[in-house]
Formats: sequence, structure tokens, C-alpha cells
Amino acid sequence: MTDDEETIEVVDRMGRRYKLELFKTGRSWFFKLWDGDSRIGQMSCGVNGQILHLSDVNIYDKPRHRMLRWHEQILEKLGLRERRIDNYQRRGLGTALVNYVIDRARKSGFVEIKGEMVARDLQKNPNLPSWYKSLGFSIKGNTISMKLSL
Repeated sequence: MTDDEETIEVVDRMGRRYKLELFKTGRSWFFKLWDGDSRIGQMSCGVNGQILHLSDVNIYDKPRHRMLRWHEQILEKLGLRERRIDNYQRRGLGTALVNYVIDRARKSGFVEIKGEMVARDLQKNPNLPSWYKSLGFSIKGNTISMKLSL
């Protein structure tokens, strides 16, 4: 693993564990959130000087799980294999993801994090502005921002 890659463990509100991967390429940061071999969320950030721009914070409500093998299906039915989840939203994973980004941005010397809330996301989740406020962002119109102290 290089300085441009990092993998950490994230735990949801119910104590279930997930893998979060960070890949940095030039002026972009990409995050992928995994439950086993199923990608359940993602996020990307753009780097512009000392400002990190959030975009596409997405925890899936309908993940695309791979088909279980026959023995995995049996183990799941017997309760010997952890059941897969159909909806990963409202489990604290988006909050954990954004908090991780805030921490990494501080450690990397960024002075501000910015982003835009688009109409489609606001229609899907009208509580989005209050969620960002709860994470410490200020809201002006559809723009979110957070000044970072090092």
C-alpha cells in the first residue's frame, strides 16, 4: 500500500464492520465502502489548492451483491453466516465516511472543505442540509462549507 492508498475499518451503529478504501490520484480522492465483496458506498473529492471539494457522497439503498454460492446460502439460512443487508442507509455510514474525510483533510493541510447539494439529492433526502449542519458544515443556499483548523 502506498501513501496514495489507505484502507481502514468502519463500524456502523449496529456494530457491523466494513472496509473503507481511499485512493488518491493527482487532484482527486476516491473512496469506496465495502461489505465483504459488495460495494455499498462511494465518494469522490476534488483538490483545488488548499480546498477539498466533496462530491457524490453515496451510501447505497439497493446494493448489487454478488450471487451467493450454494454453501454460502445454506450458512446464511442457518445463521452461521452474517446476513447481507438490503439497504445501507441510516446506519451511520455516510457520517463515518464524511468524518473520515474531514480528519484526512485536516491532517493533509486543507483549510476548507466545500461541496454542493444538488436538487436530485435534496429531493431524495430533504434532511440533507440538517445532516451536513450536524457534521459542522455551514450552509449558504445549496453550498456547504467547513473551515478547518489544523
